[in-house]
Amino acid sequence: MSTLEPLQSLWVAVVGDNTVDRYLGDEAVEYSGGNAFNVAVQLARAGVPVRYFGAVAADADARIIERGLVQNGIALDGLEVLPGETAVTIIRVTEDGDRVFEREDFGVTADYHPSADTVQTLAGAAWVHIGMLPGAGTLRAELAAGAHGVISQDCAVAAGLADLDVAFLSAGEGADAEAIAAETLAAGVPLAVVTRGADGAFASDGSSHWSQEAAPAEVVDTTGAGDSFIAGFIAARVTGGDVPAALENGARFAAVTVTHQAGWPHPEPAESEAAKTAAAGVSGDRDELLARIDAAIEEFADEATALLVDLVAVRSVNPLQPGVDGSLYAGGEKRANEVLAEAFRPLGFTIDWVEAAEGRPNLVAVLPGTGGGRSLALNGHIDTVAPQAGRFDDPWTAVIEDGWLYGLGATDMKAGHAAMWLAARALERSGVRLAGALHIHSVVGEETMSHEIGTTAILEAGYVVDGAIIPEPTSTAPDLLRVANAAAGNYLFSVAVRGRSTHWASRNLAIRAGGPGDEIGVNAIDKIVQVYSAMRQLEEQWAFTKTHPSFPAGAFIIHPGVMRADIGVEAAPYFPDRARIDYLLSFPPGDTSEQIAAEVEEHIGHAAAMDPWLRENPVEFTWTDTWPPAYTDPSSEFARSVMASRGSLAEVEPAVPPLDAPVTAAAQSDANFYEAYGIPALVCGPGDVRVAHAADERVAVANIALAARMMARVAIDWCGVKER
Repeated sequence: MSTLEPLQSLWVAVVGDNTVDRYLGDEAVEYSGGNAFNVAVQLARAGVPVRYFGAVAADADARIIERGLVQNGIALDGLEVLPGETAVTIIRVTEDGDRVFEREDFGVTADYHPSADTVQTLAGAAWVHIGMLPGAGTLRAELAAGAHGVISQDCAVAAGLADLDVAFLSAGEGADAEAIAAETLAAGVPLAVVTRGADGAFASDGSSHWSQEAAPAEVVDTTGAGDSFIAGFIAARVTGGDVPAALENGARFAAVTVTHQAGWPHPEPAESEAAKTAAAGVSGDRDELLARIDAAIEEFADEATALLVDLVAVRSVNPLQPGVDGSLYAGGEKRANEVLAEAFRPLGFTIDWVEAAEGRPNLVAVLPGTGGGRSLALNGHIDTVAPQAGRFDDPWTAVIEDGWLYGLGATDMKAGHAAMWLAARALERSGVRLAGALHIHSVVGEETMSHEIGTTAILEAGYVVDGAIIPEPTSTAPDLLRVANAAAGNYLFSVAVRGRSTHWASRNLAIRAGGPGDEIGVNAIDKIVQVYSAMRQLEEQWAFTKTHPSFPAGAFIIHPGVMRADIGVEAAPYFPDRARIDYLLSFPPGDTSEQIAAEVEEHIGHAAAMDPWLRENPVEFTWTDTWPPAYTDPSSEFARSVMASRGSLAEVEPAVPPLDAPVTAAAQSDANFYEAYGIPALVCGPGDVRVAHAADERVAVANIALAARMMARVAIDWCGVKER
């Protein structure tokens, strides 16, 4: 196709590089840019139908590139995601407006080449412009092999001249543009266009020559001026302009670009009133921001479900669960946390590991804030209980059925992890930068109350925050996303008694008048039943002595869970000489674990003293694990902020009922250990506690997105935001 004939344009394709331009200085800012990217944006701003084809990575910088395209009405369907990092350019602007490139990292753009399908798409464009592209020559040859529109190239950043219709060259001021053009024409290019900075531009097709002076402008930053010239030239040509008109249009585009920072006029990045307000913690248009976040959550909800499927597939059973062969599940918690780490890493989170027990590391992912805000942790335990027989053969293969996702750990509490990721992904996609840091604490050991290797270990490692949300199950339909501010403490312990074994037929001699009594034998079951009765009496007393305004009457219990008696083997013809009951008790905020243990031992001691055998053979106590109670004052700043965030969701989401005040948690969680550090902590998550630890554990898939919307609101309201 002759480049001198006016084109009846359908659309223009621009192929090649993009980058995030980061400017150094007192007020660091970042813009989307790149040679090809800038050309596409400037064409779009001129009203030319354009599509951009390039590559980004799955990282936070990619969102800056995506946002630049969307802001200028360019579809994202030509943007490929490649493994690696999105390109970044570090720029310093001198006093006279010149730019100095301190560092250029081409990232995944160095590996990008259009696929065969993309090449076929490009062949349908009226004009294909190539920016920086390592395989530019290959692409030109692929296009030239079939029907195609005009092919142009920025030869300052892409090598080769074969198969070109228009070559854009940059010579600099004082250069012999005619000689450069002649050399290019001699290589077989029909039209050469040479830019010379302040000296203007020159074009030649061999028989005709055209010159264009630079348009006057007050220079602020020359970044993207050459790209704007190319865009102006192409825009004029595809709308029927001749070469002189195209040169003039290119000069005009370039003159506008040098009057502002970056290759196209971005919205003010830091000093607009909206940004100032957002930096203070309140968005200038909060409703619009929340709408963007909710839209992003909807966009990535399926990916969150896929992440949950992947997490369920990892056998992260707590290896210290009673009755579990720990060797079968060694490393499971670590592998699950590694899955999470790879999910959060592309979102801009730094990744760290806190390993207090060998082979069982906790994940700490931190998204640094811009400064001036409060920090927030989202905490979830990655360990699960042991599997049980249920409807499905494999509890680690997630099954989605009628809106429910079934699988071990789905509701308790890997759905919470998926919701954490979805909230972070939506914030990142929406261009939100939190003023305070956002932490992800994914911990081990929770199911056996091993907080010292889990949440407590993370806090002791220095990862303290100003508030914490634990997305444990609090969504029992229709009461979804209930916020819990209080949880009972608990203590796992056992009581054991000794007996004296003898033949079973001697029972009458041991317990009835006329026999030798304890001298012939003592059945340990009889004695443990006495202890059980005394413990039951104490439990009844607690209905009146253990109270708290956040809990209903009689909430605190002493639960007998396991009882065992034998002589070392299970055999009925003997008096068992040992007996044990394992208990799990709950107690209110305000009491300590030490106080509770002392109270139980004192009560049982008084009761045992009434029995001659137990008086001489005291009850043995083993205090195993304890969880301190949790209580965050509902009038505290954190609780009020979280409740307001939830309220804003309830106003727009019918599935979330209003909630006037926090409620009591149905079960313990690691909120207790944040409270022990003086950190306010609340519980709110997508799961249903009624199906936790159940054979057919499940979670409502829709609740994951609801929980993410809640978490995102908490993050922007508590941490404060600064929009990019």
